Amino acid sequence: MANSGITVNEMLRIVLTLALALVLQVSPWPAPLAIVRDAWVPLVLIYWVLAMSDQINIGTGFTLGLLWDAQLNGILGTRALALSLLAYGVASSASQWRTLPLIQQTAFFTLSMVALHGVILGIESFMLSTGFRASLLWNHAFDGLLWLGFSLLIGRLSPKKLR
Repeated sequence: MANSGITVNEMLRIVLTLALALVLQVSPWPAPLAIVRDAWVPLVLIYWVLAMSDQINIGTGFTLGLLWDAQLNGILGTRALALSLLAYGVASSASQWRTLPLIQQTAFFTLSMVALHGVILGIESFMLSTGFRASLLWNHAFDGLLWLGFSLLIGRLSPKKLR
């Protein structure tokens, strides 16, 4: 069997952070902080794709999206497709993304979140025959601040820096 390059401790850390993101996704939040509730799963996925793009990529995004859809009782596959596209985009540009200053990473994260939720809203409006309301995308303009804080915090805690 080929060595995948991930130790048991790393795999446990990845699984626990992804599970924590799913829990934070459905946890009740105070009204001022509820605006960032939908950012936890993509936030953690993007971080791990950047940190380990050879091992954590599209398949992880798809699996995490299915779990997220099941958790929210949404249309099964909507978030799986959206997170797969997000993981593909991040993995294909991971080497460039890693070299950017943190403020530019924050801007790209914010744009990625708006695109992710645009895909989700587009699929749901098509499947449910509801109108697409672009005003819902403005909620994700503040997700970049979450990336900024998360990357600073996790960068200090992680024994393995982004390569």
